[in-house]
Amino acid sequence: MASPDQKTFFASRRWTSHDGQAKITLICLEDTLRTDADESTLKSHNCGLGEFFRIINGKIEKTNFIKTEVFENVAYVPNLRVKLERINGTPFFVSALLPKAMCRDLNLPNGNYTVTMNSLLAPEQLPLGELVHFEATNVRSLDAPNLNDFPLIDLAIHKNLGDLIGELPAVPVLPAPFGGAKSRPVSRASTAASGDDELVKGVGFQKKKYPNKKPKNNQGVVGKGFPVKKEENQEKKPIVGAGFEVPKKEGNVIVGEGFVANVKSQVLRGVVLSITENPKNGVNTHFLWILDRQAEGRFVTKEYKLAPGHFFEGTFTQSPNQKWNCEKYGKQVPKPAAIDGGLDYEGKIWFTVLINQFEPAGGNRRFAQATARYFGNVVEGELDGTKLTSSCNGKKVKIQRRGVGEKDYVWMVLEILPTQA
Repeated sequence: MASPDQKTFFASRRWTSHDGQAKITLICLEDTLRTDADESTLKSHNCGLGEFFRIINGKIEKTNFIKTEVFENVAYVPNLRVKLERINGTPFFVSALLPKAMCRDLNLPNGNYTVTMNSLLAPEQLPLGELVHFEATNVRSLDAPNLNDFPLIDLAIHKNLGDLIGELPAVPVLPAPFGGAKSRPVSRASTAASGDDELVKGVGFQKKKYPNKKPKNNQGVVGKGFPVKKEENQEKKPIVGAGFEVPKKEGNVIVGEGFVANVKSQVLRGVVLSITENPKNGVNTHFLWILDRQAEGRFVTKEYKLAPGHFFEGTFTQSPNQKWNCEKYGKQVPKPAAIDGGLDYEGKIWFTVLINQFEPAGGNRRFAQATARYFGNVVEGELDGTKLTSSCNGKKVKIQRRGVGEKDYVWMVLEILPTQA
């Protein structure tokens, strides 16, 4: 086994402990041992999520030699050259730079590929007992190229690919501050930093105060979640914005070329998960959870600024791609009695809910799960204290919206709350 000075660690995932402390999961590239460290400790050594480092004489020394990208709380290694092998029929990828990674396509032939790698929520076991801590996505074959699959590549992208597939770059690739060479869009369940704007706040689970300067073309309206502040009388200004022209409507029918689709509006209840403010045009984009449909939605407006945790009733429509949008804000509604919640230190919203109908992991279900009223499926968390069992039926848990993989979002257990006597 390699000595500590010979080990290289990858800061692969961020998670929050039950007491609100930010943790980073570290994976050793030499022996694939998995450990957790306080994010504050890594930051004190100018190291963060998505970076590689060694511990030399008690000090952390960054050794970033692979390009990484950070999305939400997960670090990804893109465009990595690998080879697909099998053990007793189970496919997995082997890389010269990172440990083995699970292959999800059981029919993929052995050969050479490029993939994107990221760490798993929990390690998985190969047939001979070896634990695997990574999985691969964006799989692309290198053995049978098809000219139609290769569009023209500009010089900058070509250079990056050359660095990864050919010789390693002479100069280490240093990610941007706070992990990763790139940062992708912020979580849909996190609160974006506001500018110097304030409309009228909608109090959900309040975390921060907004300055008193008001942007142009905005009208203050709704309050801070619980309760709503009274509206201030302001002169309404036209809503101005560039983009595609909204199709003309005849009744509830959108008229245009091709098919004619009926768009039915519904009055539903929703809660604000987060808000993104655009100080340039005064547009506030609210990311919602629709309680009556157990689905995500959006509310884009210049008139309202609703804080995370604000429960309201509005008029919603569903687009052909099954996306829900709030077309009109109605009124604030009381928080359902079975739900409570708040914001963590990062401004991300969480809820406490009662769960039932436990289902163990197995088959196509990677994680044990249960159901909660208004929220639907709730999956178990990464830590031992967040694993679900049949004894959890009828218990309250603390949940938060979390990204799984590259595009999927789930309600994940952060803490199983003790039963009150």
